Amino acid sequence: MADRKKAKSTTQVQRHRAIKNQRKRKDGTVEITYHPGVYINEHTTRKHRGQPDECYYICYRHKSKLRWEKVGWASEGYTPALAENIRAERIRAKRHGNDLPVKNRPSPLFKTVAGRYLQWLKDNQKGTVADQNRYDNHLEGPIGNTRLDEIDPAILEKLKKNLFGDGLSPQSVKHVLGLIRRIVNKAIDLKLWGGTNPVRKGSLPRVSNTRLRFLSQAESQALIEACNDHLKPIVVTALSTGMRRGEILSLHWDQVDLEHGFIFLEKTKSGKRREIPISTILKETLAALPRDPEVPWVFYNARTKEPWKEIKRSFASALEAAKIKDFHFHDLRHTFASHLVMNGTPLATVSQLLGHSDISMTMRYAHLAPEHQAAAVDSLMPLFPSGDGSVKMVEAAPPATEELKERKAGKARKGKKKPAKKSPRKTAAKK
Repeated sequence: MADRKKAKSTTQVQRHRAIKNQRKRKDGTVEITYHPGVYINEHTTRKHRGQPDECYYICYRHKSKLRWEKVGWASEGYTPALAENIRAERIRAKRHGNDLPVKNRPSPLFKTVAGRYLQWLKDNQKGTVADQNRYDNHLEGPIGNTRLDEIDPAILEKLKKNLFGDGLSPQSVKHVLGLIRRIVNKAIDLKLWGGTNPVRKGSLPRVSNTRLRFLSQAESQALIEACNDHLKPIVVTALSTGMRRGEILSLHWDQVDLEHGFIFLEKTKSGKRREIPISTILKETLAALPRDPEVPWVFYNARTKEPWKEIKRSFASALEAAKIKDFHFHDLRHTFASHLVMNGTPLATVSQLLGHSDISMTMRYAHLAPEHQAAAVDSLMPLFPSGDGSVKMVEAAPPATEELKERKAGKARKGKKKPAKKSPRKTAAKK
């Protein structure tokens, strides 16, 4: 054995090449067996079969770097020969393309991958305000310092219970859990973690998406009159286009074509490009807005030269002044769609204007046009003989008396058996 050097700890000494045994031959020479690439550490206190316990390591090159791998202790049944065989398997796998074992890395913290996800949203110019607020208010404290492999259904159920206890609606809780799912999916895509997503569809609360609040014509006019100078064009744009709040507040002038009358949205919620016609009122409203060559946004703060981030206060003040209750900014989108349907616009056209990925999302407005559904059914009237939609049953005339007698006589003749004809040969023989 090589001479020991001062150990770094009480259980580790200098690594040295392992020797299987030293056996004397009959001629007096000593046979020494080496195991290339196999090294040992001797335990300073633990014994195995009366000798210091040995831990075997193997060493090989991978991608031009020297790589060390622990095999195991002699007390666990490992031997230098077994360690040498494992090293040979590693070298064979390296040469023939098989994957080598990867060291187990600790699972990343949730706050680490959440930061990467939010940065990805910012880099790709996606809406980060809502997700950032959800993370700051509902996730950073409860699970920010939790590792991804520790987030299980029990932790999620506890989080869900606490969110409901804080007064959040089922839709808000669903948004928070959906954010967790998106963060973990992004960690898997970036190969920061190799596990499975703990948020399943079954764990999301069920939401009844039946609320459909929209303004009447009088309420719409009252709301527009109650808006201040910076809010009024935003509300007019929402009522004229059905655009979402984020789409409106991030709108650039290069997306607006006043000459041809279109607004072009490249990045939408559904991921599809959308072209929205500009009405006459909206065209006049946009043309009257002040424009700064250094500011690309349509709606911006004249003092800070930055786009409006939030309009909750001013919108709430306008609702209060117009005496409108139970109404949100997103309901302006419902107002746009509802009045289109009530004015006879086909649902397929409404779906395209709203940018719905599936027309089933637009079917929530179908009940607003019962008269159009009735007109569609009435359009089938020409299919019927009367032409007025009713089906007239033509009664057959009763048969005459003589015809009845003939029918009865025919049935009687069919019921009688005809007499058998006599054979002419038999008749001749009798004669």
